[in-house]
Amino acid sequence: MKKHTVLRAVPSLMLAGTLFISNATTNEATIAEASVPHEKDLPQRTLELDKLPESLSGKTVILMSNDSHGALDGFAYMPALEKVFTDKGAQVVSVDCGDFSMNKTSTGDYVKNSKGTSALNIMDATGYDVIAPGNHEFDFDEKTPYGADFGGDLLARYADRNFTTVCANAVYPSGDGTKSFFQDNCVYSNTGINIGFFGLDTGESTRGDTDGLEILTGDKLYQCAQNQVNDLRNNDGAEIVVCLAHLGVDNERKDAGDRSTDVYAHTEGIDIILDANSHTVMTSMPLKYSDADLNKDGKIDDKDKDVEGPDMPIMSTGAMFENIGVVILDKDGNGNVSIEDNFLINKKEFSKLTTDPEITSLIQAEKDRDQALKDGNKKDTSNNDNDKNGHGKKDKDKDKYKHDHNKHHHH
Repeated sequence: MKKHTVLRAVPSLMLAGTLFISNATTNEATIAEASVPHEKDLPQRTLELDKLPESLSGKTVILMSNDSHGALDGFAYMPALEKVFTDKGAQVVSVDCGDFSMNKTSTGDYVKNSKGTSALNIMDATGYDVIAPGNHEFDFDEKTPYGADFGGDLLARYADRNFTTVCANAVYPSGDGTKSFFQDNCVYSNTGINIGFFGLDTGESTRGDTDGLEILTGDKLYQCAQNQVNDLRNNDGAEIVVCLAHLGVDNERKDAGDRSTDVYAHTEGIDIILDANSHTVMTSMPLKYSDADLNKDGKIDDKDKDVEGPDMPIMSTGAMFENIGVVILDKDGNGNVSIEDNFLINKKEFSKLTTDPEITSLIQAEKDRDQALKDGNKKDTSNNDNDKNGHGKKDKDKDKYKHDHNKHHHH
């Protein structure tokens, strides 16, 4: 299962004060106002393990988690599920969409005590490729630093990892423009398909200690997202564009204009949004559940309601490893890349898999470390090389994969 990962950082071109919002780059229905239906009414396509295709030779599979909130045991099933797909001939990319740094489980304060380090160590060891931060990654009482050295405790947790962290809309002033706090985006080209990933985080992140960071919302967010798509497709060879979003679909974010439905409605060229934050379980979002201003006149008329049309390609797994998301990509003989399928595998199914004992041992060690922190033992062994580089970590080409955290891009 060795991965020779090729990830390229690519710049985002957005100068402060020169935001151009194009009316031409809008999906067929601009979501002016959305009423999220009862979750049971949303498409939630699930597959049992024995119903998977017999062969996935030549396919690329994206495995997705989000909002783990301290359910560390769930991470052990990601490589176990990856093996299911690689045994069928597929190549696998593993991604996470944030909120791994704050507990919502009844089993302890594990990840909170280490400010998310334990979850990051586990994701590193289990072979994640690209992750996006959520709002809870900014919850801790620490400063987000600015200046030439651009270091600090928060970014240090993400440094020297075998995954890349992407987030395009968390920015801070720099010269006559802005810089991204994290890397904007990357191109993953390990599987024969150039997959462009970019990250977006909710404006709720400003509830934490963001120390001057601006989390772009509304029109600025849409332009930021469109810039990512344009750069990935036009300048960096992405054959498919995936947004790792920690946005959600909650009505309470309607006025902020930073829901995943808002982003999809106001951009062109995003093939799928892998979403988080609202803990929604869905494999797509039907337009009929949105109040759509089809006339684009700013008014919602009766004829605009319950609009029929293609579902918005937005997927989310819920929270705390209720499900693991699966996206199957295919590339035809003409080089055209498409999403062949996307679905969820429920915990009842993936928990049947046998996990690697070294990974389960690592997870227990991280739990113990976090508990020790809670109990007053402040000895931080989170950078122990045996823990970070052992415990079943998949071999990767670190020279190609290493994320340069000093490489930030002007907008």
